[in-house]
Amino acid sequence: MDSTDIKIKQPIDERFFTYTNRKQFCSVKLQLVCDAFMKLIDISANWPGSMADSAIFAFSSLGQELETRLEGTDFHLLSDAAYALTTTNLTPFRNNGRLNRVRCYVPFHFPFIVSGSELKFFE
Repeated sequence: MDSTDIKIKQPIDERFFTYTNRKQFCSVKLQLVCDAFMKLIDISANWPGSMADSAIFAFSSLGQELETRLEGTDFHLLSDAAYALTTTNLTPFRNNGRLNRVRCYVPFHFPFIVSGSELKFFE
């Protein structure tokens, strides 16, 4: 699971700050979840650029239904450290200076790009 920013035109009213992301450009967020075979299983779009990944997940339909949907299974979501570690979502270890020889990240990127309204896959 991860999210990305899709650049938009700058709003001219008070919504400017709501849609300005941490990289200082206006955007909407797109959250994507795929399975182990890279098949998209959930897309949540049109969140303001200033919204944190963990908040997008919490407010998304998947975030609100996940524990119920995974109850009694051995399945979990994998995400980066921007998301909360829960019983249904696994995140990388945080290196607080105590994990000297361990690489503490998940080397994962979605194998597609979003172009306009279509997804383009690549290997």
